[in-house]
Amino acid sequence: MREGDFPTEFNDKDNQSEYFYSFVAEPGEVAIALDVAPDDKNTLNYITVDLFDLDGNKLKSFGVGVISKSKRKVQKLQVQNQQKIIMQISRRSSKGSASYRLSVSGSVK
Repeated sequence: MREGDFPTEFNDKDNQSEYFYSFVAEPGEVAIALDVAPDDKNTLNYITVDLFDLDGNKLKSFGVGVISKSKRKVQKLQVQNQQKIIMQISRRSSKGSASYRLSVSGSVK
């Protein structure tokens, strides 16, 4: 069993609505997939992913909004040189709770 096998849940009682992760990207294409699933039929959830370099420059930003159905969004990033990427995952607006799963593939260490 791997850590990524279990989705992370955001809920109304969750005071922390931002999470930070990092990974090392190699030259080439990096794919970031975000899956968001609402826990109730009539909830509104919007989860964003922001990617930064170590100087704090924003490299990519995208989000997934769901109301009643699960949704997936995949974004790609072209990397020129090996670098550490900081990833911020945030819940921007919510009414209810949702789970998300994020995967990073491609040119990563």
